[in-house]
Amino acid sequence: MTTLAHIPQLLVYGIISGSIISLGGIGVSLTYSIFGFSNFAHGDFMALGAYIALGLFTLFTGLGITNAPFGPLSFGFGFVLAFILAIALTAIAVILIDRLLFRRLRRSGPVILMMSSIGVALGLRNILQFFWSPQPHYYSQAI
Repeated sequence: MTTLAHIPQLLVYGIISGSIISLGGIGVSLTYSIFGFSNFAHGDFMALGAYIALGLFTLFTGLGITNAPFGPLSFGFGFVLAFILAIALTAIAVILIDRLLFRRLRRSGPVILMMSSIGVALGLRNILQFFWSPQPHYYSQAI
């Protein structure tokens, strides 16, 4: 049963979930409008960022970096720090894959680019499953 004390937490989680979904959609539409192909690996890059953040959050928790909650929220400084570092590391990985693969294939047709993005998506998904297993992982089960 939801009490009034849970409403701010639920609102924040709803805003965060909606923001993640909208950022994914904006990223796919920007990629299509700028480069002229749909990057099917975009969702897998988002998953890479989520798993990097989870790994960093677990590392920071193990190192004893404080995770005292911010006000009524269930996450603290360790999560925010892991989130910021995960953004930077994911951006580096995406730029690296773009420079090594997609830049060379841009002179090809959009079908070749889409096929290569499917290959990147499958490869990245299998790498994530190898390191973190195909079972779902959670940041917090407080709600």
